[in-house]
Amino acid sequence: MEYKLKFMIMKSKKISIVILTFAALVFMGQGCITVGFGAKKVQDGGMYSSEDKGEIWKQKVFAGIVKKKTQTISNANISKILFHPLDSKIIYLGTTNSGMLVSSDSGESWKSILVSSGSVQAIGLDPTSAQILYVGLGGQIQKSTDAGAAWTVIYTQAVSGYSITAVAVDPFNPRQIFAGASNGVILKSDDSGASWKAMPGQAAKAEIRDIIFHPNDPSLMIAVTPSNGIFKSFDRGITWGEFISKETAAKFTGSLTAGVLLPHARVSSMFLYASAYGLMRTSDGGKTWEAVNLLTKPGEVKILSLAANPYDFDEVYYGTASNLYKTFNNGNEWITRSLPSSRQPTALGINPNDTGKIWMGTTKPVQKKKSLLSPL
Repeated sequence: MEYKLKFMIMKSKKISIVILTFAALVFMGQGCITVGFGAKKVQDGGMYSSEDKGEIWKQKVFAGIVKKKTQTISNANISKILFHPLDSKIIYLGTTNSGMLVSSDSGESWKSILVSSGSVQAIGLDPTSAQILYVGLGGQIQKSTDAGAAWTVIYTQAVSGYSITAVAVDPFNPRQIFAGASNGVILKSDDSGASWKAMPGQAAKAEIRDIIFHPNDPSLMIAVTPSNGIFKSFDRGITWGEFISKETAAKFTGSLTAGVLLPHARVSSMFLYASAYGLMRTSDGGKTWEAVNLLTKPGEVKILSLAANPYDFDEVYYGTASNLYKTFNNGNEWITRSLPSSRQPTALGINPNDTGKIWMGTTKPVQKKKSLLSPL
């Protein structure tokens, strides 16, 4: 009995010491430390980069120090990565919850240049100046001439209920700006956004998700829609034709549900395409398409992001909710790697001026609401 009493007293003293130590830490300003059981909670989202083809990733989220506290973009849900053609160190991010972000030092630090509670996806870069930017936000198009320090509204939708979903600057004539709307209308400005007109032909009666110009083919313009396929124009949007024919769509089920279209940097007739079907590629400008072999069956896995070496389409990367896949021989062999984050890889990118580095933007998965009904 005496032994048990001594043991209980000693145990009580140890507990008291722990409590007093913790209290002292809080009193000295250390209360920000999270104490709990299990793994330590960390913000593992935002941006990542890899310099060894996706084997090792480094989180790149530093956004400065404010009042001695480190700021990060680790909570940003990133869905678009753009590299400025004039300066490979300048990287723009479109997000669904943190506006538009930019880095001018290859991702070592980030800053916000457009605050928005909504999604910022429609971003147009002037190929001749890093100071000039265009962004579609709601039913407006905004322009900055000082690298995002200030913005001016240069267009507002005449018809309410529709939004600007794509913006692109003609790389061969930067005074020509094109914008796509959620109702399928293509807008054009010939004077750097001072005036606008609706193009006579519609690519499709559906949202224009992206407008793409090929860097080596001044005649080719492509409009990507989320569910009606891809369309091409050889007269800068006056007339349109199908980039994926009905026969091809019937052969590759789900190919009209678009994901990402990548043009080869040098070969204007070569494109890589991710859709609900899987991966496809064309070497003749869309006349014929072939499937890229995957480890999964067509339509079995949702491809969330896609990147490829812009000069070598045998080197391809794509992300799913659970893994990163990569090939160096056009899908004959695939290598599977775990994700560096608990979040989903919703954006992948390879800078044309720095193809040795891969970039990954992540998004926090939407939590499904639990049912109030319990199974019997």
